Amino acid sequence: AMTVTQAPAGSILLQVDDSDRLYFRSALGDGADTLKSLEVKRGKGIVGFVTETGRVVRLFEAAASPKFDGAIAKQIGIAVGSVLCVPLHAEGRIIGALELLNKPQGFTAADERLAVLLAGQIARALVVRQSREAHERRSRLEAIGQLLAGVLHDLKTPLSVIAGYAEMMADEPDPQARKDMSNTIGAQLQQLSAMQRETLAFARGERTVLLRKV
Repeated sequence: AMTVTQAPAGSILLQVDDSDRLYFRSALGDGADTLKSLEVKRGKGIVGFVTETGRVVRLFEAAASPKFDGAIAKQIGIAVGSVLCVPLHAEGRIIGALELLNKPQGFTAADERLAVLLAGQIARALVVRQSREAHERRSRLEAIGQLLAGVLHDLKTPLSVIAGYAEMMADEPDPQARKDMSNTIGAQLQQLSAMQRETLAFARGERTVLLRKV
């Protein structure tokens, strides 16, 4: 979008779940790294107005508009001149906005038409991506359920070993024998810890499970 409109800065903002907040999903240009940690309240500023009303905003000088809120620009230390902001429509609702900034000669009606076209493509791509991620989450939850059933079964062995050796240690007078039993218990606890780490890593999406017949 920045390339075709010759805008030096731009961002895509998306709604946070069903809340009234928007976050910077992507940003390029001056202050982009800082923007990614900020949020915008729906209905506040130009982006908030666009996401609330579904109307396109094209301004030559943002500061001259009553819709402009300079708080974010002030936070990241950049001046905002021309603005082109287009809503992202998906499945009958507004999920965010495409915002382009600071084209020196101002954005044209042709730029607006291009931005609207690109916003439609962006919204469709986001819906496909979100649908795929939701499917992956469901599949992962199903796999976690199966995995936990196996883990709970596998816990029985180290727990039985720990319980047995702890009981024997209580009546064992020989220091070396107690030390050997303690080492065995420690090894079983390490095995339990490894099982816990692997299960949590899979639940967080950091590991994958490959299923195949053997």
